Amino acid sequence: MCIRDSPTFRRITENIRRLRNAGVICDIRTTVTSLNLPYLRDFADFLGSEFGMERFNFPPLSMFRSDGSLVDVSILPDPKEYIEFLRYMVLEKGVLPTKIHPIDSHAKTYLSGNRVRTPCGMARGHVIEIDPEGYIWPCSYLMGDREYCMGHIEDMNALSLDWFRELNARLYPLSCTESFEHCRRCDLKSMCGGGCAIPWMRIRTLKGEERELAERYSMGIYCGVAELAFEIMSVYFTEEVYRGRMGLVGA
Repeated sequence: MCIRDSPTFRRITENIRRLRNAGVICDIRTTVTSLNLPYLRDFADFLGSEFGMERFNFPPLSMFRSDGSLVDVSILPDPKEYIEFLRYMVLEKGVLPTKIHPIDSHAKTYLSGNRVRTPCGMARGHVIEIDPEGYIWPCSYLMGDREYCMGHIEDMNALSLDWFRELNARLYPLSCTESFEHCRRCDLKSMCGGGCAIPWMRIRTLKGEERELAERYSMGIYCGVAELAFEIMSVYFTEEVYRGRMGLVGA
C-alpha cells in the first residue's frame, strides 16, 4: 500500500478522479497481504469517502507464483483475520454482498439458485491470457508454466473452436468440484464450485509440510469465504430480498 502523502499515491488518486469524472467505471483491486490487512478497514473508509466507492475488490494473495513455487508465506494474510474483515465490511459497514469481491460470486449464485460445478472461466474456455511475446495461456496464474502453454497467436489454429474444446477437455476435469476430495464432501460445493482452481491444482504437486501449509491456507481462505457468504446470504435472503434491495438486476 502506498504511503498516502507520497507522490505515487497522489498521482494514483488524481488519475482515478479523472477517470470517474469522465464517467469511466473504476474498480480498485486491493490484493490482501499480511502487510496491508491491518489497515484495510481504514482504506475501505478512504475509498468510500474519497471516491464514493460502492463496490469493493479485496482478493487474497495467491500463495503460488506462476511457475508453481510458493511465495514467501510471511506475506500471506491470516485466513481468520481476512474472513473477519469481510464480515465487518458486510455486516457492520453495510456493503451489499453482491458488491464486494470475493463474496459477490457466491452471493449471486445463491440468489440465482444455479448449481456451480466450477466457477473457473479458464476451465470453461471463457478466459485466455496472451503474454507480451504472443504465447497463449488459460490463466494469468499459469503464465510462464510451459506445461500449460496453449500455443502462439501466430498459429492459425490458435483460438479456434477445436482449440477451445481441447482447452475445456484438458482443464475442466482438473478444476471442477468432483476433482477435489474436500469439495466432494462439502455441503456448499454446489454454491461455491471450489473457488479458484489454481491453488487446488498446484497443491497436488506438493508433499509433506508444504502441502499441509498450502491446504490449510487455501481451505482457510477459499472455504472460509464460501462459508461466510452462505452465512450472510442466509440472513439477507430472509431480511432483504423481499424488500427489493438484493435483486439480481443491477447486482
